[in-house]
Amino acid sequence: MQVWRGFQEGNAYQYTFYVPHDPKGLIGKMGAEEFSARLDSIFTWSEPKLFSGGTTIDAFMA
Repeated sequence: MQVWRGFQEGNAYQYTFYVPHDPKGLIGKMGAEEFSARLDSIFTWSEPKLFSGGTTIDAFMA
C-alpha cells in the first residue's frame, strides 16, 4: 500500500486493477467476489489517509 516508492499516482495494490484491455480476464482469475472485495477495500483503507499515502509526498527523497 506504500505510495511514492516505485509508483506515481498510486501503488501496486491499486495498479492491480489497471487492465483496461482485459478487465473480464482479471475478474476471471480473481473471482468476482474477491475482485469486488479488493476493489472496495482500496476505498476503505484510503479514506483515513485522504486517498493518498498520507500527508507527506517524498517521491524524490533518498
